Amino acid sequence: MQRKAFSEAKVNETITFDSGYYMTGHITKNIGTHNGKRWVMFLVDGTEREKLVTYAAHRSVVVNECLCCDFGAHDMPCTCNGKSCCHPEKH
Repeated sequence: MQRKAFSEAKVNETITFDSGYYMTGHITKNIGTHNGKRWVMFLVDGTEREKLVTYAAHRSVVVNECLCCDFGAHDMPCTCNGKSCCHPEKH
């Protein structure tokens, strides 16, 4: 796990808001920025609905790293539980 500014979080990267929203999921689409806030479409883990999320671009979020990547499992079917995975198409 590492922290980074919300403005640096990438699409399809699994993140956790641990201040304000208190949810985990991944960014599905960038909408834009306005007045120091970043607007994104966000898919919350365990749901099938996207939400429009606006959050201060400078505030930090927790980036959940893919355990499959840590073990170099990109070439074979992923065996993790699907949480924090950078290649969910293998589940």
